[in-house]
Amino acid sequence: MLGVVQKLSELSENEAYLRMTIEELNGDRQRKVEPLEKEAGRVKRRLQEIEQEIGRYVKALGQGKLSIGRLETEISALEKGQQALQKELDDLNRKINESASRDFNAVVLRQTLRDFKAAFTALTPREQSEALQCVLKGVIVHPAKLQMEVFELEEFHPSSQKRQDWLTEQGSNKLGRWDPVTQKITEYQDASLPGKEGLVSGGSKHTVRVDTQGRAWATGGPLTMFDPKTGKFTRFEEVPTAYGVALDKDGNCWFAEFTKDGKIGKVDGKTLKITKWAPPTPDARPWRIQVDTDGTIWFAEFEAGKLGHFDPTTQTFKEFPLPGPVATPYALGIDKNHGVWYSSEHLDVIGRLDPASGRVTEYPFPQSENTMREFFLDSQGRMWFGTPANNKVGYFYLAGSSERASR
Repeated sequence: MLGVVQKLSELSENEAYLRMTIEELNGDRQRKVEPLEKEAGRVKRRLQEIEQEIGRYVKALGQGKLSIGRLETEISALEKGQQALQKELDDLNRKINESASRDFNAVVLRQTLRDFKAAFTALTPREQSEALQCVLKGVIVHPAKLQMEVFELEEFHPSSQKRQDWLTEQGSNKLGRWDPVTQKITEYQDASLPGKEGLVSGGSKHTVRVDTQGRAWATGGPLTMFDPKTGKFTRFEEVPTAYGVALDKDGNCWFAEFTKDGKIGKVDGKTLKITKWAPPTPDARPWRIQVDTDGTIWFAEFEAGKLGHFDPTTQTFKEFPLPGPVATPYALGIDKNHGVWYSSEHLDVIGRLDPASGRVTEYPFPQSENTMREFFLDSQGRMWFGTPANNKVGYFYLAGSSERASR
């Protein structure tokens, strides 16, 4: 096995050979993608034609040239075809995105081979065998091992808790404030649409974050801000539904719209002005969102299988495709070295993106399903999580690295 590793290391030093190999691999990938892109273009054109046909039928009804019964029949048939075409287009886009995530980079490959040699030679024979199996499965071997502690949920002593915590009550459209000392929850009811009280469609609360002024920002439908000093909710109807929420150092609220062609956006903490930006990938479905210490924004593109990065200063995006057929990034966290951690909802792995190199390292989760929803970094560099399917909480960090340190 050491001979194989030595050969791989030698290949990493042959820059001309690596460049030629990468060009051949990427050329082959592009040849496979081109017919998919061509077919996706055809489906998009047909969807546009259907929209135009529907418009003509509606216009004909308004001109008295078509009966309502005929209109319903024609539109029903068109909508069925539209749904089938949209599903076909979604499948094509998924295949195209999967191919894009396999784009090879000579610099990353060379560094990966070098890192692999250094890590491999330090392992025991059994660990070397396991590492080679990981390589065959397409998993990057990282020199620092992921250490994870998972705990059963237990009752804790409220006397050790000094702060009050906020929670959301989704179906009832309430915010709650829990006092660990008295173990009492104070509820704050937001208004719902008339006739839809108690229904999510009438108003809901999903994820909450509290700013330095004590105001509670909550996603759901719509995005809201609650001021405990006045006891009033501010509803942002321009954001009818949102999922992820994060606050920057200037007190601005960032949010992600988990909808078809959903955007990321910001509410100015002072003026309450709303600004939105659309990610480059259509129907990316932004889910969780985080603010890095450098002020830039990271968000999970659940449907696109990517991590998105947005620079508020230049107002520019950069996207990073993730490995796997259905990467589905959900929980999102940023470590002190600007590494971006995510959980895969469908693949049940934990991944870390190095933004500088674009390299993604994946780690298996000890249970069959992780169902992770959020990551929280503590002062010791540990990333905390909950795993509802397993009724447990836990944390992880990279052993033997500089990750576990105060942020």
